[in-house]
Amino acid sequence: MQSNKEYFHKYFSVHELLVEKDCIAQKLWDCDGNTGFLAATHYQAKRDIEALSALIREEEERFKKEVQEAEAAGIVFDFEVFARSREMSDFEKRTVLFFLYLDLFCFGHVAFPRRKLAAILDCESTAFSRSRTLLDLFKGSPLFKKELIVEVQSSNEIRLAVPVRDMLRKLVCGDTTLPIEETDNTTDKDDCDTGRVCEPEYAMADVSLPGHVKEQVLMHLNTHSQLSELGIMDKVRRGRGLCLLFYGPPGTGKSMFSHAIAGHLGKRVLQASAAKIMSKYVGQAEKNIASLFKTAKEKDCVLCLDEADSFLYNRSGAHSSWEVTQTNALLEEIERFDGVFIMTTNLESLLDPALERRVALRVRLDVPDHSIRAEIWQKHIPVSVRCGEDINWSRLALEYSFSGGYIKNAVLSALRHMLSRQSQILDMEDLIFGAESELRGQLRSGCKGPIGFAMRG
Repeated sequence: MQSNKEYFHKYFSVHELLVEKDCIAQKLWDCDGNTGFLAATHYQAKRDIEALSALIREEEERFKKEVQEAEAAGIVFDFEVFARSREMSDFEKRTVLFFLYLDLFCFGHVAFPRRKLAAILDCESTAFSRSRTLLDLFKGSPLFKKELIVEVQSSNEIRLAVPVRDMLRKLVCGDTTLPIEETDNTTDKDDCDTGRVCEPEYAMADVSLPGHVKEQVLMHLNTHSQLSELGIMDKVRRGRGLCLLFYGPPGTGKSMFSHAIAGHLGKRVLQASAAKIMSKYVGQAEKNIASLFKTAKEKDCVLCLDEADSFLYNRSGAHSSWEVTQTNALLEEIERFDGVFIMTTNLESLLDPALERRVALRVRLDVPDHSIRAEIWQKHIPVSVRCGEDINWSRLALEYSFSGGYIKNAVLSALRHMLSRQSQILDMEDLIFGAESELRGQLRSGCKGPIGFAMRG
């Protein structure tokens, strides 16, 4: 190896084997049939996965020796410098580069459930190694302490930390001017006790919504800062902030739209964490709420609160005094806040009526119509993937009445199907496979209506 390009090319060839392991496991989760078929399939898949794990170990050892020989000859590989600055183990390097491979070639900035990721990354295939690998993916492990990976808010999924992802993208592109040795491993000083400050994950161009919805929201955003020039702030002492409420079915892009708004305003996001706000101690939740709004003001962030119904439920149905005081505290902080505060919920009817006068704009995000669905399907396809000429986006949109979140799931299944065929071209068959897999997920759950998964229509 003589260059960074060769380094990444050879290492990514190893990660193609990891993706193949994922595809084999995914086939098992998606397959249908009788018990005998499943038993035979599981047995064969287990043998295939063990063989792949052994091959991955061999390829990594071969790669490691080539790196050592190249470095002995005076060749410097930027990722190795980066890894040494973070004191990364071989497993940590495998994890980080696996996420980078997916980001560049497959799914974009993807998040993985811990147990699924552990099954893919474990290459020793023993009960002890699987448990050790899983523990390495929980908070408190070196991967988290070094801020290489982060936990997705309110879920059991983890993903590559955005600063690390952006730095590695530049390394792949040949930018060798990065201050790799000076990387700070300490905790992000912008985080607070009740939420996490992060860069917006989406831009306004990523959001597919009816034109009038975007126009209405943008009008409020673009004129909010101009109100002070009219002197209105001298007349209005409370409730001067811009409070937005996005509600509607799951998967319709409420949280995504919130991040896009922050990007439009050129601000960062302070993502509130329900787990960190709630407390078993009397009065602590109210203090946490006050701290959250104080941090948002000091750092000039867009404050986002998902599942707002868990904090702002109707006080008339409260069973304890602390439920009332918690809602009161949040309503009071909304009145005092001068910035942009965005709430999302699937259960708008449960919110306290007192919230109504504090909300400047409430927007219902419904399951998109077929024209917008076709646009969402196309936006989820990575730029590195070639699309076959037989793909009919309009047909997909008409036949599968999915919201955006479930289109994302269908595209992931379609890309796995494409990779399992060892093809570099995504065709209509792959996309139909992904959509039907999403429908089967609903059918297996025994749902009688469009709860969680959209109905086909």
